[in-house]
Amino acid sequence: MNFSKKKIPRIEKRLEKFSELIRVTIRRTSSRISQEDIDDIEQEVKIKIWKELLKSEKKIYDLNSYICRVAYTTTCNIMKNLSIQKKMLTIHDEEETKMSKQKNSWKIHTPDYHLEKQEIMEFIRKSVNSLIDSRRQVVKLYLLGRNSIEIAEFFGWSEGKSRNLLYRGLADLKNILRKDHEIKK
Repeated sequence: MNFSKKKIPRIEKRLEKFSELIRVTIRRTSSRISQEDIDDIEQEVKIKIWKELLKSEKKIYDLNSYICRVAYTTTCNIMKNLSIQKKMLTIHDEEETKMSKQKNSWKIHTPDYHLEKQEIMEFIRKSVNSLIDSRRQVVKLYLLGRNSIEIAEFFGWSEGKSRNLLYRGLADLKNILRKDHEIKK
């Protein structure tokens, strides 16, 4: 079938007629596909059909059937490529997560990491012990997971007193740790 300028509008009408069929086919292939992907696939189908029709080398006896075949194969190929791309992205993300976990686990198991952790814990312990007695006792209980009400019951104080001592003790501890951090800079 050779296409003259007179037949081009007819081809365009047929392609528009098949646009909805192409979209429906794409949606049936994947319910999660975006409208943007549907538009891209539809455009790709139309381009392939136009290229073949304008070459005029291939004889097309049944244009409707030909459009259906091109629409189907193009949709399948593009969906397959999209699926492969999504799998590759998923694999890449999984590998990055796995590598990140391996790096962190390596860090945890190094002697330097354990030594640094011990040094930090020892410094915090010394800092807590440097607090005045009433605040030190309250902060230690707080670090063991007690809240101000439980601390008040433990010492037989009012909840307000234990809360006040806790806040002041934590503020003192924060200042001690901050000063040490500034000295190390």
